[in-house]
Amino acid sequence: MEELKNLLPVLQIISQGGLALVIFVIWYYTFKKSNEISREAFDRHSQLSENLLQLLKDEQEYKVMLAGILMRLEEKLSKPVVCPISRGEHESSK
Repeated sequence: MEELKNLLPVLQIISQGGLALVIFVIWYYTFKKSNEISREAFDRHSQLSENLLQLLKDEQEYKVMLAGILMRLEEKLSKPVVCPISRGEHESSK
């Protein structure tokens, strides 16, 4: 009986430490899970950012191509050209 009385304070310390250990394990698991979720969200965000940058680069190339086409079209429209039919060349080529 005397031995049980001596073990009682030791058991109380172990039980209090056990509770702290359980709380620590729960906190650690929650911390690890939140880090995994954050890492996955960051990776998805990075991938979306890369996709967006690629779309913007493609759009820029497309706009440069359109600008070139419009400049050539403007150049052709700015030169006065007489229609060969109205000049009478059409009938002379027959």
